Amino acid sequence: MPNAPFPMQDSIIAYGVDGRASLVEQPLETLEESAFSHLVGVIEFTDDESVHADHWEIHPGGDEILYVLEGRLLAVIEHDGRPEEAVIAAGQGFVMPRASWHRLKVLEPGRLLFFTPTQGIALRPVAPDAVRHGSPATA
Repeated sequence: MPNAPFPMQDSIIAYGVDGRASLVEQPLETLEESAFSHLVGVIEFTDDESVHADHWEIHPGGDEILYVLEGRLLAVIEHDGRPEEAVIAAGQGFVMPRASWHRLKVLEPGRLLFFTPTQGIALRPVAPDAVRHGSPATA
């Protein structure tokens, strides 16, 4: 990674298992998962699709750290088979616990700083009725 400033907006940095950081191109599907352990970046969220609200996500490799720079998000965490919700507003951070199924929904468009462990990330679709009716029910 060059020793020069770069714009964080829409940038993603991969933190390698070797302890090196590198600026990566999107889409992330092109990255070799075993080569890095964490991602950090800033994304703009405008609607539920921009935070893949139609899928539950899990990070068995560690906690995920979120910091809302602007806007508001609804965090939904599945705990003992039941959804728990929290609103994250601008200026607030939130920790998604390791190995917990979770998802986000956009309440007000904005920007999000994230620090995500990558090992073992998995996605699971939300039940169609839950997406259509806005319910946080699981698949």
